[in-house]
Amino acid sequence: MINYINLNKLRNGEYIQFHKQVLNYVQQVSPSDPNLQYYLAELASSCNRIEIAFYHHIDRGPSEQVKSADRNRMYVLNELKDFIEYNTTFMYNSKKVEAGTLLREVFKKMNLSLNQSYRSKSILISTLLIEFHKDPYFEALETIAAVDWIRELQKANNRFYNLHYEKHLDFEIPAKIAETYRDEVLENYQLLIEQISNLKITSKFVGKYDAVVKILNRHIEQYQILINTRESMEELDTDRLEIQLA
Repeated sequence: MINYINLNKLRNGEYIQFHKQVLNYVQQVSPSDPNLQYYLAELASSCNRIEIAFYHHIDRGPSEQVKSADRNRMYVLNELKDFIEYNTTFMYNSKKVEAGTLLREVFKKMNLSLNQSYRSKSILISTLLIEFHKDPYFEALETIAAVDWIRELQKANNRFYNLHYEKHLDFEIPAKIAETYRDEVLENYQLLIEQISNLKITSKFVGKYDAVVKILNRHIEQYQILINTRESMEELDTDRLEIQLA
């Protein structure tokens, strides 16, 4: 079963990221399944429309907040990289060394640098997150206790997306239009999820759909943690304000 998440609680940047990553996960695990092609194409199309609409309104130079968020996500990425290197170099536990070596291979393919454009870095970090959610990489992350670093990287990347996408949205895109774009994406996501659930039950390739469901649930869990953390912080801020006003 694919877990439920209230996607309306995601901010626009997170919303786009969530669905783009879903597309990547499903396409990589089940790239040519004719039963899914229509639903994947519809979700991809609606994701493209919302992304183009939002990017259209972000045509000014980056603010200091955006620059800071970009530096922070690169800092987290480098800390994760160093942590993995530590496990391959200084650990005497053979399982941890093996896991770290496996994860290091993923970084070698990425070729990330500070001089790349925001968009290039976003694509590469998103690709890295997608890879690390798949087996055997996720199991390797668990072996060296690095799953929290992945969550931090997801949060840092989402924070950049939120600032970058939403810099002018409140003023330049009417709320009703933004809501229409989001509703279209959500409808296509729900249709895709429903189709995957049906195929998991009826298809002779049950194992393949089990893998898709497993990866999607890991993905959903990361975003649910993000939502829960934000709501906890908002409740804490409300409590502090009430104490100050008392």
